[in-house]
Amino acid sequence: MKVKKEQLASSVLLIGMVKAESEQYVYFDNTIGRNASVTVYVGEEISVAQQLIQYDSTSA
Repeated sequence: MKVKKEQLASSVLLIGMVKAESEQYVYFDNTIGRNASVTVYVGEEISVAQQLIQYDSTSA
């Protein structure tokens, strides 16, 4: 195999905001517990299956 000189592909760095393809609404369910705390913050990066709300089941 011989090495040959070719053009490199250019890349572009862009700044912006990614919009979700779909949204999932979360609601408070008082049958699980009376007190709940949100475990994420606005603008925080989250991952699949990450806990968003934590219920205190001792107060149900």
